[in-house]
Amino acid sequence: MTAFEPINATRLYRQIARQIAAKIQAGDFAAGARLPAERQLASQLQVSRTTVREALVALEIQGLVEIRVGSGVYVVAATPTPPEVPGAAELTPFELIQVQLLLEPESAALAAHHATDAQLDTILAAAAGLAAADSPADHNIVFHTAIARATGNAALLATIRHVWQLRSQSTLYSRLENHFVPEKIWLRAEDEHVDIAQAIARRDLAAARMAMYSHFSAIHDRLRKDFSNHLFID
Repeated sequence: MTAFEPINATRLYRQIARQIAAKIQAGDFAAGARLPAERQLASQLQVSRTTVREALVALEIQGLVEIRVGSGVYVVAATPTPPEVPGAAELTPFELIQVQLLLEPESAALAAHHATDAQLDTILAAAAGLAAADSPADHNIVFHTAIARATGNAALLATIRHVWQLRSQSTLYSRLENHFVPEKIWLRAEDEHVDIAQAIARRDLAAARMAMYSHFSAIHDRLRKDFSNHLFID
């Protein structure tokens, strides 16, 4: 079996994607061939399985591989020299979630302290409206922006809006979301939003902070778990 070189550097998923792309171009993996299992790749490359998953999705964005739910990752028809992984400055989904874990819990606590009655009504309505939203992802942004606005801190609002913009513009994040965020995940998010909104409405700063932290921690954990359980084959 063809071997991969261990990698020790930052922005690992891009380097891994380049190395796999080079193997495909060199003919180590023919068109239609299934790539090694995620566990094997992670072991050979000496990186986490999460990093391997990000690299594989980046390769799919390039058009070099096809991710088949419940089956694995397959090389597509032979292609010319593949382009670089898109977006040299693109942030990974897990980096974005980590930033949100820093910002959003304090936003919820400040909203619990500073929100006007009208703003509380808006937050509660946004939490309740997720189930009926045509685009849950867009409605999700509305909910979190309403909370940030209720903090009364314009700088925090601008920062949180910018992070959500980065997330919406990330091709990698969008592709991961399309693959791994089914309806059941949005149902869980709906319940979590209600818990956050109710804590803010009670003006319970500690509960609001913890509910928001738990929400983003759950997003992080669900993404990592669902990647492994529902797509990639060991």
